[in-house]
Amino acid sequence: MKGLVFFHTLSAYEPAVVAAYGTALNLIMVFVIAAAGFQVLVVSRFRPADFRQDTWRQETADRLGALAATAIAVLVGLAVVLALAGGVLALMTSGRALVEISYWARVPSVWLVPVTSMMSGILVLMGKEGVALRVAVENLVLTIAVAFALTFFDLSGPAMLLCIGLLGATVDLLLVVRQWIGLGPMRRAVGAALRQGVRLISAPGRWDYVKAVPRAVSGAVDALFLAATFTVVTAVATTVSPVAGAITGSLVALIRTVVVPLKAYGMVAGRMTKQSDDATTMTTFITTVSLFFVPAGLFLLISPATFVNLVGEFPADSPGILLAVRLVGAQLVLEPFTGFVSSALKVLVAPSATLRSLAIALFGFALPAILVLHWTGSLSLGGVWIVLLSARVLFCVQTMYAYSRWRSRAVEAAG
Repeated sequence: MKGLVFFHTLSAYEPAVVAAYGTALNLIMVFVIAAAGFQVLVVSRFRPADFRQDTWRQETADRLGALAATAIAVLVGLAVVLALAGGVLALMTSGRALVEISYWARVPSVWLVPVTSMMSGILVLMGKEGVALRVAVENLVLTIAVAFALTFFDLSGPAMLLCIGLLGATVDLLLVVRQWIGLGPMRRAVGAALRQGVRLISAPGRWDYVKAVPRAVSGAVDALFLAATFTVVTAVATTVSPVAGAITGSLVALIRTVVVPLKAYGMVAGRMTKQSDDATTMTTFITTVSLFFVPAGLFLLISPATFVNLVGEFPADSPGILLAVRLVGAQLVLEPFTGFVSSALKVLVAPSATLRSLAIALFGFALPAILVLHWTGSLSLGGVWIVLLSARVLFCVQTMYAYSRWRSRAVEAAG
């Protein structure tokens, strides 16, 4: 949501500034999502009883410490990969320093992700979903306040991009503090386990935790696939025109704003359905999610100009822009049956339950189609989003098929 809020802050700037922000944001999100898999690991490896004061055991502390050691290994790897990506970005965007400024200003936020991800998973297991939600809302309010305050300063494009990145990192640091406070009486035990992780990664057996890194990020591979695809798509759309790049970046931010919280909610739904041993629990969750997403998607379908006016001074009467927004509205209508169900299946079936289907939709269809249109000179803003919607429909069909198979087995097992 934070990324989307700042698009409005940049609405008074030229499309090149907005496009640079969108391109850098999507690249950063590849690394953010790669590091966010620790929430999935915590939820899948531990039980709610593990994080109660009366049932806390040394064995739980040891396992959490090992996971913390792996998180530190991820942080070290991120430092190297972020530097390499920054170098590649500099080569690819020679003469476009705006993208580089926006990228490096947001890098500090990435290093906080493994910590916030682990803390979110612990809060979920402690039954403090309400605390996690409150912290997320507070984070959004702070971000909106920062975005609003920046509109009163007459800054140049590069200076604004720099402020957005650094102030965003400050808000993320405050998020860690509020999550830590939310742990309540368990802070001391969790803190001791995390300190144990620091000692483990410093000991001779550190390579055991380094080798666990691929598995640690595997829980976020699906979101990583999406982020990588969106990064390429935004970069390609920018070659069509700065306006196309700016609109694509803002629409990607909108989708990410919706999908990321939905992923966490889907995992909660999967866990509660698994505990209840009642397949109809998932039906209730899907219906609840649909009550929000279907109207939101229909709103964009009916009134796309409203969104365009919020994110920038673009020609809202342009058919390509309005078509792109309407197509994103159609994607939101599908999200209860795609992103939400897919995340629930990670808990109900396996972490990789829909990974193959997503890879087929994105890398077997969407990216090749967009690149072919680009190379043949036939690519347009509307064309980009027609392809992306088609890929999402394909993924929806495959996801619902996997869900129907799980449901049939669950009903049969329940007798």
